[in-house]
Amino acid sequence: MIQPMPMRTAHSSPPDILIVDDSPSTLQLLSEVFKKEGYSTRAALSGRLALQSLRTTIPDLVLLDITMPDISGYDICKAMKADEILKDVPVIFISGHSRNTDVVRGFSVGGVDFVVKPFEITEVVARVKTHLELRRQQRALQKSYAELRSLEEMRDNLVHMIVHDLRNPLWSANIHLEQIQGLADTTLHPRIREHVHEALTATHTLMEMINSILDVNRMEAGLIPLKPEPCDLVLLIQDTLQAAFPLIKSRRLTIESEAESVVVNADIILIRRVIHNLLSNAISFTSETGGEIHFGISRNAGFVRVTIQDNGQGIPAEYHQKIFEKFYQMHSAQSGGRHSTGLGLTFCKLAAEAHGGKIGVQSEETKGSLFWFDLPEYGPTAPHPSESA
Repeated sequence: MIQPMPMRTAHSSPPDILIVDDSPSTLQLLSEVFKKEGYSTRAALSGRLALQSLRTTIPDLVLLDITMPDISGYDICKAMKADEILKDVPVIFISGHSRNTDVVRGFSVGGVDFVVKPFEITEVVARVKTHLELRRQQRALQKSYAELRSLEEMRDNLVHMIVHDLRNPLWSANIHLEQIQGLADTTLHPRIREHVHEALTATHTLMEMINSILDVNRMEAGLIPLKPEPCDLVLLIQDTLQAAFPLIKSRRLTIESEAESVVVNADIILIRRVIHNLLSNAISFTSETGGEIHFGISRNAGFVRVTIQDNGQGIPAEYHQKIFEKFYQMHSAQSGGRHSTGLGLTFCKLAAEAHGGKIGVQSEETKGSLFWFDLPEYGPTAPHPSESA
């Protein structure tokens, strides 16, 4: 059995080609051809020598004969694809076997191309150039992706640091404003009381934004462990809506459940926030007068589905996935220019998935929206959240 190869030092330009064939004349011919093309070449007369060469330096491409006296080209290619360092190196098979089964097997073990002997030199050179260019583009994409991930990580770390440092002075300002608001009505002029109230509202909003950013970052890093317990969704929704009653104002709110009690296995604090966030979203997209919000609870195949439907302006289909992305914001005429972090729905998605559930939306522009999320139903057959996350 061929063992995976250990770490090797990286190659340098010009492109390096490893040619593996048990025919010295074929090795010499191909080596001379590719040296004239400006490539660096190495030759191996056996599978064992090929593996030794691969352990020394990572090539840009391998030209590999199939039939050799010790190790077949198929086994060498399989060993390369099982190696984390070599798995992306393109392998072009060169063989006197031209049966369809040989070609298919070559591709099945990871080869990118197949050249049949006797071959035309110009054809081999053209195929090699094509796959070297594809390899170059692949590396460029990998580098760009790594750089992008690094920039995103730096951005997230910067955001986390800033909002974390903002929380303490903002909390202090909030306390002082509450103390001022607590003064006797006769002490403060009505205009001052109004200004203090507006300032308190702004600080509460900022605290919610800061907590959302920190919580989403912590959930993405797996730093908020779930504390699942039996939870009656009907009661939890009723309690959450009662606490948010001042925000609902004149909107018509209804709840429909297929049973008086529907129990799930969930972290009550997290799911309460999911319900609150989805309710706040529905409020933002419905008018204060004439707005309708309907909660539904139903069971299906071991899961419980909660739906939140509104008669607001609706969401175009092209935004159905984007609205769950971090920092993405949808604006509505009813929101009155309110600002948000664009993290409320992201939090809902992370929380639902952490429980082993899902979340989604069904909506059409001008026809309202229906958000839904699924949670495992409580019971002996229900999947444990830690197993499904």
